Amino acid sequence: MLIRHFVGKKLAEYYSQPASKVIGSMPTIKLSSLLGKWHWLYVYGRMYKKQQGQWLTPVELFRPHYSNILANFVAESTKSRSEDSEPVHIVELGGGRATNASCILSHLQLEQPYLYDRVSYTILDSSEPLLELQKNVLSAG
Repeated sequence: MLIRHFVGKKLAEYYSQPASKVIGSMPTIKLSSLLGKWHWLYVYGRMYKKQQGQWLTPVELFRPHYSNILANFVAESTKSRSEDSEPVHIVELGGGRATNASCILSHLQLEQPYLYDRVSYTILDSSEPLLELQKNVLSAG
């Protein structure tokens, strides 16, 4: 068997599991309460051991700050366009728990309502359980 077939098969098995087994979730860490790098590592280490999922991203760890930075980048990038009514398309590959999409859209809605009205957001994901979770998260938010 070619290695690409083996890896493809294993990834398909992994992503066909229930979403809770693939993507973890953690409570938000209040960054202002941390006393420094050592404290962050301690708090993060304890939380990571307790979390139920198998994988975390900066979006989950630094929610909503990481996504807010991305939303601000989108807003800044669109300022250079000559047409203020032009649609803005955001495409996310592998949307996980939809945390990034939810945070970006919420931030744009609050801080850049003129831009929010022009945004279409698409998540592409190969995992059916995660796609279902993403739909639920975004329809609730």
